Amino acid sequence: MFCIKCGTKLPDDALFCPQCGNRITTYQKESSENINDCSYNYDENDNEKMNDKKEKGYAFDLCLNAAEQGDAEAQFEVAFRYFTYGEYEQAVKWLRRAAENGNIEAQCHLGQCYYEGVGYGIEKDYEQAVKWLRKAAEQGSHYAECYMKNRGLQ
Repeated sequence: MFCIKCGTKLPDDALFCPQCGNRITTYQKESSENINDCSYNYDENDNEKMNDKKEKGYAFDLCLNAAEQGDAEAQFEVAFRYFTYGEYEQAVKWLRRAAENGNIEAQCHLGQCYYEGVGYGIEKDYEQAVKWLRKAAEQGSHYAECYMKNRGLQ
């Protein structure tokens, strides 16, 4: 099994990547179990490919496949990747999908995006910011609670 974020080889029972701290999700574990069924061979250059805008690589494809099937964690990861690739319209699209499907991290980030007004379909909108931050807080996000409190959005 490999970390979908940095490509580090992981033990089968890993919950977090020791290299980058990325949380290992169920779809990553299931996807990595299926790698033996493919003709794909991981090599050290794949780590660079995953961060290359032009060649997102196999790990990104696995994640995108899970996201397209409705996996909220995968949708959030795809959004994060698109942000790092500078493809902001795609990033916002996937961030919104993940938030709508209940991903707490996506809800926090989407709320922040509305608070800041990042563009790409998300202009400053304090009502939307509170909506998404409150959803995350109601699911137990201490970060969302603090973010709202520190900005007077209660």
